[in-house]
Amino acid sequence: MAGATHEPNVDIDVTLAPSAAPVAGFGNTLLLVPLATNRLNGLRVASYASYDEMLTARTAGYISATTLQAGLVAFAQRPKIDRFKVGYVDLVAVETYSTALAACIAYDSDFYGVVADTRVAATITALGATIEASSKRMVYIPQNASSTWLTNALPAGITGDRERTGFVYHSADTAWNDVAWTVNRLSFNPDNVSAPWNGCTLAEVAAITPITDAQRDFVIGNDCNLGLPCGGEDFVMDPGVNSAGRPLYEIVSTDWFAIRLRERIGALVVARANNGQKVPVSSLGQNLVLGVIQGLYDQAVAVGHFIAPDEDDLPIVAETITDADRSARTLRFTVRAQIAVGARLFTFNVYASTDALSA
Repeated sequence: MAGATHEPNVDIDVTLAPSAAPVAGFGNTLLLVPLATNRLNGLRVASYASYDEMLTARTAGYISATTLQAGLVAFAQRPKIDRFKVGYVDLVAVETYSTALAACIAYDSDFYGVVADTRVAATITALGATIEASSKRMVYIPQNASSTWLTNALPAGITGDRERTGFVYHSADTAWNDVAWTVNRLSFNPDNVSAPWNGCTLAEVAAITPITDAQRDFVIGNDCNLGLPCGGEDFVMDPGVNSAGRPLYEIVSTDWFAIRLRERIGALVVARANNGQKVPVSSLGQNLVLGVIQGLYDQAVAVGHFIAPDEDDLPIVAETITDADRSARTLRFTVRAQIAVGARLFTFNVYASTDALSA
């Protein structure tokens, strides 16, 4: 018969660290299409991991031939995407694209890029306004074939100067230039690299109807993007900007930093709370948060989102704690960052002479 021991003198209580918090993804793109021809097997948003899956869905009558073609273009891009998402718009029930987007977000919010089958200026403008005002960070790439892009004016019904909208000009409404460009650029994980939105080669997109150099300049001057031959490739996108003329990688970089910072601070609060600890409104609490910010800032520099600050600069500052801060249980910080700018234009001065070059 076993006897008593003194082992109960050592009492061990194990507290597990919180499960890893899910992180927001930037690689997924959502395509909005009409419900009448895209039943999606009863789903509000269908997620496809390959073109073969979409082909199976087409055979079953869940998506249209047009949507299948969009999938072919999406999965033809390199690097290859992990998945392509399709959400429906119930146009028969007079649902708007904006309302449909909100329903898709409620059903499955794991996407960052938004494209839609519509080429109608008024619909594009309305959906862009919704995305601009949304609390969810997204980028919207609409495509339009109006010949007005080739002049010094925006097409009727199109609203410019929006940060989250990047227009694409293509002479054919049936082309999926918008899908190709969006999934191509978002296939690069911003945790690892800051990808430019200009200079990229797209696959499975037919060339636009030939335009003149002057017309190309008008498209670019209208803060619109288009694909043309460059560097030995047939279809290369330029200038890579949103409708406010800002490089789209700036939007991705700042969204990435803001989203990752929110996730990491949330994880800090939860981890300490699970250990019975506060994040105090004190210098200790400030130092805990500063460590999180600095780690993310260093990552942003390493992967090319930000430029490393000079040694004398203080890009991250913990603001002085006030009585109001203590009352509101608030810690305040200021973060300054210089976005790494990607070159697009190159100018050379070459002087040639029959005389020998001086040393």
